[in-house]
Amino acid sequence: MALQREAMSREDFERADKGLPPIKKKKIVRPEPERPEIKNELSAKDIKSEDFIDLMSAKRNVIKNGEGIRFIGFDVVIKVVAKGPGGRPAQSKDGKPVPPKIVNGWMDEGNFLELRRTFLDIIKPQVIHW
Repeated sequence: MALQREAMSREDFERADKGLPPIKKKKIVRPEPERPEIKNELSAKDIKSEDFIDLMSAKRNVIKNGEGIRFIGFDVVIKVVAKGPGGRPAQSKDGKPVPPKIVNGWMDEGNFLELRRTFLDIIKPQVIHW
């Protein structure tokens, strides 16, 4: 017994009966959804391996765009080396090193997983709230 999804349209059946190939179906083109506006979005590429100190916290956060499409990501707090002029570690006026810089932001799930894979030996799994 033929299933409904295997059924042919009348035009295709008539073409097959005549020995012609079936009519090609038009593909539905779905555009990529627009990303929501996020002021503090971070990328794994923005954080250099020599600057990274620690991931202080990461909490899963889903953001919707105007159409209601969900984007999965994480609110992250990252500790990085404070940089001075010329890309060298910053120093205070009395010559002591400046405390690390804390960076807050939202990171999409792909970038977060890339960051986690890159610094797997440094990041503690307890700080990630899946």
